[in-house]
Amino acid sequence: MTTSSNQNTPKKNAQPLQATSAIRQTTSTLVVSDLHFGDTRCTLHSMRTAEALVAKLSPFAPLTDIVLLGDILDLQLANWAQAVEGMILATPAKRAAGFRYFINFLLRETGARRITYVPGNHDYRIFDYHSVERSLLRPLRNGKKLSGKTSFFRTFPESFLQGLLTVPDAKIQVVYPHHTIRVNGERIILTHGHFFDPTQAFNHEIGKIFSKTGPLSRDQIVRLRQNYFRRVSLYQNLVSGISMRKDLRDWFSSLYQPVTSWKQKFQHRQRKQFLTDAMKRSIEHYVTFCCRPGRVHGVIFGHTHRPGTATLQNGPVRYVWNCGSFLRESSQSPLGSFITIRNGGKMPITEAIQVHQL
Repeated sequence: MTTSSNQNTPKKNAQPLQATSAIRQTTSTLVVSDLHFGDTRCTLHSMRTAEALVAKLSPFAPLTDIVLLGDILDLQLANWAQAVEGMILATPAKRAAGFRYFINFLLRETGARRITYVPGNHDYRIFDYHSVERSLLRPLRNGKKLSGKTSFFRTFPESFLQGLLTVPDAKIQVVYPHHTIRVNGERIILTHGHFFDPTQAFNHEIGKIFSKTGPLSRDQIVRLRQNYFRRVSLYQNLVSGISMRKDLRDWFSSLYQPVTSWKQKFQHRQRKQFLTDAMKRSIEHYVTFCCRPGRVHGVIFGHTHRPGTATLQNGPVRYVWNCGSFLRESSQSPLGSFITIRNGGKMPITEAIQVHQL
């Protein structure tokens, strides 16, 4: 994989993206998913891709927020050092750019200062570590009794990932399982999307779990929701446990990469839509039973590596977008895809939220 030779030397004359007069009264948010730092197929291991991304973002200045929708670090196919520091190749002279360098480069070049990280299935350990700190280590450290309960809906404003940032005033928070924003007055849910994939919960589809006959009481909803997230957690911890050992991680990678590459080639030939009926059903039930009450106008997710946008005619959600990925799974795959959100003004969300490809 081609890498930039000066990846560890910041550009002295680099300036944050400046707003043009046409959009001076608006701000923008960048949403990316499935960067997969640590997987050798991640295109952002080359700073040429990162520089192309920054150039593509120029018309959307000023950029104030970055939302990372999971699988940013591939902690199932790589260890922390490989994903964060870019130590994925044997030859030090050809070491790729890691997530630490990339995120600070992006902050410097765009001027963004707020990052929200929503873990996915390949970086679920980030939520797990925060959750253990919040529900176990901190109470014990402070002499408090343990409740024995774990909440799967958490915001961690003080994340250990803050230590990765070298840009002054930049802040990062971790939110799980989804992040909620308002785009020109309309409510948008942002999540990685592995909840819409039954394989991530021992083949339990969230769209069917809540499809019982008759209305569900609040207590029933809470129990079903908690049991579902426990299944997801158990599955992710099982896979994470396997990936802790290098030999098992290498074995898993030897299977995962060819399968995903074949799947990507097959989907390109078949030209499948990015949103299947089963995923649509799961998204609608997730919004109804796993989000706070109130109208949800749209959902942004990743996970499938297939960028796209859809307008739904019926149900609790009208619009759905997918960020795509920065994983080069086949020769037909783009360098990467992402979403921009324009905040401010009276622009409808179909125009304010756009999917882009490099």
